[in-house]
Amino acid sequence: MAMSVDEQRIREKAYEIWQAEGCPIGEETRHWEKACKQAEAELEAEVGTNAAAKVEESEFIPMPTSSPAEQSSASFEQDNQAV
Repeated sequence: MAMSVDEQRIREKAYEIWQAEGCPIGEETRHWEKACKQAEAELEAEVGTNAAAKVEESEFIPMPTSSPAEQSSASFEQDNQAV
């Protein structure tokens, strides 16, 4: 499954937040929501208030249900099946 640019950006931000907080367990949802807010603020700063309004109207990107390790493993398995 291909991930959107926005989802990848949020995923990277959530990971950075997780690391900055000392890698706590059980805070994934809070990190994801904080990363969404940061990405929205950055978009607003980059292209102005009109673009930020469009983000609010667009679909919220939900937090993935599997861990990055599970996703990497699944991606690796898919890539190797084609060989």
